[in-house]
Amino acid sequence: MRTPKPPQFDHKYLLSVVNYDPDTGTFTRIRDGKKLGTKEKRGSITIGVPGLSRYTRMQIGAHRLAWFYVHGIYPEGQIKHKNEILTDNRISNLYELTSAMREEYRKATVTQAQVLEWLHYDPLTGLFRWRNGPFKRSKKGKVAGSLSRGYIKIDLWNRRYRAHRLVWLYVHGEFPPDQLDHIDGNRTNNRISNLRLASIQINMRNQKVCTRNKSGVIGVYFAPSQASWCASITTDSKRISRVDFDDFFEAVAWRKSAEIKHGYHRNHGRLG
Repeated sequence: MRTPKPPQFDHKYLLSVVNYDPDTGTFTRIRDGKKLGTKEKRGSITIGVPGLSRYTRMQIGAHRLAWFYVHGIYPEGQIKHKNEILTDNRISNLYELTSAMREEYRKATVTQAQVLEWLHYDPLTGLFRWRNGPFKRSKKGKVAGSLSRGYIKIDLWNRRYRAHRLVWLYVHGEFPPDQLDHIDGNRTNNRISNLRLASIQINMRNQKVCTRNKSGVIGVYFAPSQASWCASITTDSKRISRVDFDDFFEAVAWRKSAEIKHGYHRNHGRLG
């Protein structure tokens, strides 16, 4: 994070030229009582400290100036608004997000208690709706999450979570120790009945046909050099192959039998 540039004046000077009301979060000029502050496009309020020459004057966020005014130390980290209203600069609504706190937030994970407080989950639809979200934009009753790379993801306080992992936390009280598999292959179907614990190996045994697959069946392909159909399957990191099928359907039958033998899910190889 970039270190904020400190102002070119000290705390004593600030107290001599402006008054700050901690109950309203507003600044006024001592000389004539004029209210200070300009609302920027991003929604925050900035203040040009009076009495400085135009060469040294700088616009400072009112929230940062309030922190400096009250604590006497210019903040090194970000000053955040607890209620996310950028114009509410009451000192009780401000807190400093230091580098150490940012690192702690980055490593922290949301708890079941927080998810239960912020979200409501419907096991019949697999959808989350905001109950009392951590953000101003989290309107009560609104479906939570957005589609990203095939998965529904939800922003919760410090990071973005995949919705199906939050479902497991919501229902079972802990995040899954490994991967979760969508049984029907639909990554947006987050009904708890459609989720199962799975290792990488198990998850790979419930895949849809890749768009680059030319035969339409996973593990079956035509080898021009042998002038025959080939079939292969991977199990326990070992690849098993046969290359002498004259008929496509014989190769498919061998592959499907091998899938059953080695514990592949019945939905493996689905289209779309």
